[in-house]
Amino acid sequence: MYSLAFSPDGRLIASGSIDRTVRLWEAKSGAEIGEPLRGHKGTVHSVAFSPDGRLIASGSYDRTVRLWDAKSGAAIVPPLKGHEGFVDSVAFSPDGRLLASGSWDQSARLWNAKSGASLGAPIKGHVGFVNSVAFSPDGRLLATGSNDRTVRLWDTRSGKAIGAPLKGHEVLVKSVAFSPDGRQIASAGYDKLALLWDVSSGALVRAPFKGHESFLNSAVFSPDGRLLATGSNDGSTRLWDAKTGAALRAPFKDHEGAVNSVAFSPNGRLLVSAGDDSLLWLRDAKSGAAIGVPLKGHSGEVNSVAFSPDGRVIASGSADRTVRRWVAAPEDWFRLSCLRLAHHPLLRDPASVSTDQEVIAAGKRVAQACQAASRSAQQPQGQGSSHGLAGLLAWARRLLP
Repeated sequence: MYSLAFSPDGRLIASGSIDRTVRLWEAKSGAEIGEPLRGHKGTVHSVAFSPDGRLIASGSYDRTVRLWDAKSGAAIVPPLKGHEGFVDSVAFSPDGRLLASGSWDQSARLWNAKSGASLGAPIKGHVGFVNSVAFSPDGRLLATGSNDRTVRLWDTRSGKAIGAPLKGHEVLVKSVAFSPDGRQIASAGYDKLALLWDVSSGALVRAPFKGHESFLNSAVFSPDGRLLATGSNDGSTRLWDAKTGAALRAPFKDHEGAVNSVAFSPNGRLLVSAGDDSLLWLRDAKSGAAIGVPLKGHSGEVNSVAFSPDGRVIASGSADRTVRRWVAAPEDWFRLSCLRLAHHPLLRDPASVSTDQEVIAAGKRVAQACQAASRSAQQPQGQGSSHGLAGLLAWARRLLP
């Protein structure tokens, strides 16, 4: 699986895969819905839901973009043709009227999302693959990131370039993202840097975000725009103050191998990362504390990760050709952990597990917290911080076979 996306209502997950299909999954149960959406003749590298959830767009290495009815799975129009190279990225405008695609043919294109008609000539100006496309929050601008080391801005009404190319990266630009207020663009490059650009002037807002030791694959803003998260081939995720550029805490060296995808929860409190080591890590975005143990289950590199709109579920897509769902909300994870530990001696009789008084005290504290959780719909308060309890549970779960 190369790409996945939640529907705006959180009920569906769409995935695109090397098997040339788009698949739909029920987010709650994980069950596949209907037959695979077939039609592409190459790897499906990017999928996106329209803002109203009615359409799914897919971009493929067969050089086409396709539009699907999210309810029936039917193709609503013939393939959108025009690109002469792999389609690497697709995105809907915030109002759902436009669809953008970026291609290895060095161009981006704008399409009518309802009819599939091409809107004007190809958007040309890059002299390298277009790896990423992103709309501004108001839909008036399109940002593109390219192998030519530049970021460019385009007027979505005319398709014309706005200003000169934004130059600063020394190697290819892997991804671009607008800040939530639309005033800035973050770009992640293979030069180990993340750069922040002012949309109105095209100038660099500040010095580069430096610290990673290898390629950057992703840079994303927190929902409030205060933080920037980056994921790198050096196996680490980093959090930065988007205003000052300062690194917040040491890098999270959670993964062995590349970090392919990072995402903030909708409320900005959680950060998830996914990597080549088949693992996902969940962290508290404010404190940086790891929440629980790494999420294990995939048997191949994890290429894409996303939170559900309500923030309670994480979906991940892997080279093992599966999509997996994970509990994201700490209080839900806490209760599930308690259920798994319910019959373990650690909770029932800590003294039988160890003679160490600290271990016995910790076991009693976990037992008390789990009992309180079972009596309440909320994670228990007043028995230490939630992160402390999560840490205790992570430690306790390691005792399970």
